[in-house]
Amino acid sequence: MLELITSKSFIYIICGDFNINLNADNNNVEQFLSILSCYGAVPVIREYTRVTSTSNTCIDNIIVDNTLDYTAHSLFSGISDHKAQVLELDLRLESNNENYRTMHRLFSASAINSFCESQPLKFYQSTNQSLELT
Repeated sequence: MLELITSKSFIYIICGDFNINLNADNNNVEQFLSILSCYGAVPVIREYTRVTSTSNTCIDNIIVDNTLDYTAHSLFSGISDHKAQVLELDLRLESNNENYRTMHRLFSASAINSFCESQPLKFYQSTNQSLELT
């Protein structure tokens, strides 16, 4: 997949649960990072993305072209034991090109609380009180 994407000169973002703990020191991590490096790709998250009572792992990630200007972090979503990943890109696009459209989603405390209140499940009540936005 990386070979196809990089051969077309696309700007790419690959997101997912890769089930490879990037905070571990083993051959799987080294091989994964080596493959990404061969295609000029980098994982942007290095902090724990799944925290349980028995483990802390960095298995969820966002992979981007290493030439992109970005900032990234994780935040507690309250709906899973996996943290949400946030990627902010600085893409300078020509403003006179009608084919480009900018879209964004706000993740403020009030927006999250509004979402939680609109859900029929009551388990949000205990999680939305401890939301921490960075």
